[in-house]
Amino acid sequence: MLLLPTLASLLYLLPFSTPQSLLSPTPPKLEYLYTAHVDCLQSLYETQGPAGIRKAIPIVGGNFTGPKGLNGKILNLGADWGSTDPQTGIFTADTRYNLQAEDGANLWLRTSGSGVPAGGLHLRVVIETGDKRWYWLNNVVGEFGVSLLTEVVLMVLQLLVF
Repeated sequence: MLLLPTLASLLYLLPFSTPQSLLSPTPPKLEYLYTAHVDCLQSLYETQGPAGIRKAIPIVGGNFTGPKGLNGKILNLGADWGSTDPQTGIFTADTRYNLQAEDGANLWLRTSGSGVPAGGLHLRVVIETGDKRWYWLNNVVGEFGVSLLTEVVLMVLQLLVF
């Protein structure tokens, strides 16, 4: 019983103001990771589904280069299974494909995100690898913009959180 009044006294002594760091947190920074030139074929099909008009767009090659030695080729192994909202015409990407670094390391990528009314896409990227040299990529939170062309050019940025 004596504990409750003591606890109440301690709470009373706590400051009522919110620390400035909580009111204005430091925004995260972006760091350039790589640019990819992705070769895609025309959609294999388009079909209506519950998420909209679903497409299958083969990813058949390309390359990527970056300042941290992250360079290589995009394998002919993957696709974008995105969908288009029939009411807005906005495309939402859903890709899975593979990269192979110059040192032979295999990287598996998954991207997702929707288009914007002004055009282009803003995507999130998840990268997986078991290669020790590139293992840090498993913890990258990435984002990139895309222009919708036959050859898609991606600039991937790593989100740095302090």
